[in-house]
Amino acid sequence: NINQSAEVILQLRETIYDLLVNGISPSLIFNQIILFLCQRNYEESIKLSLINNAHLYCKRESLGKTPIIHIEAFLAKVMIFIVKDSKIKAILSKKGFVGNK
Repeated sequence: NINQSAEVILQLRETIYDLLVNGISPSLIFNQIILFLCQRNYEESIKLSLINNAHLYCKRESLGKTPIIHIEAFLAKVMIFIVKDSKIKAILSKKGFVGNK
């Protein structure tokens, strides 16, 4: 289960900051997050939503001056989708359907 606490967001912010300070581009960060998430066993509709949201936040980041804010917002959105996916699978499991592909 994913923890959506402010503490987790702060830990993510520190990691993002370290990546940015060390010259990792925001677009590369977005790409690597999406590559990682697409390899996970999430419902296809969740993966599509994650990709669409990554595109949206990446575009916003390119127009803004503080990439960390946009990356952090995207990661918060990712956490919402992961929780949604786990709830879908729990419902399918209770109804006797296989929730994993």
